[in-house]
Amino acid sequence: LHLLSRRQRQMCIRDSNEIESEIRRYAQNDFNVNELLEGIPGVNIVDGTYPESGFFVMLDYTNLKNKSSDYGRTISNEKELLKYMYEQEKIKIILGQSISWPNQEQLVGRVTTALPREDIIEHFGAMNRCLRKLR
Repeated sequence: LHLLSRRQRQMCIRDSNEIESEIRRYAQNDFNVNELLEGIPGVNIVDGTYPESGFFVMLDYTNLKNKSSDYGRTISNEKELLKYMYEQEKIKIILGQSISWPNQEQLVGRVTTALPREDIIEHFGAMNRCLRKLR
């Protein structure tokens, strides 16, 4: 944040305040609010993939490789990640292989943001609950 211009910092602060306000407005309870504000463990936005249109975001799930569910599913590849997220919360994402992602070692997914904010928050909340269970 310190490398940004003053205007960019102000925009980031304004945007983060707006995001927090929206999460507090739509999250189901205080527990969900706190989890969502902490972020999804092991998941990052892929650098340099912010689309100008804002209809989707690319998420990097690579840090989840070799993590396991309490029933023994190990996340070793995109297929296992997709199966796990669907089994847990009926989450569907477009994975890197489907969009010809150049780095086969990364587990990446494209998640739509072309939804009402309430639905986006619900979706990311479900993803958060699901991925927090991995050990």
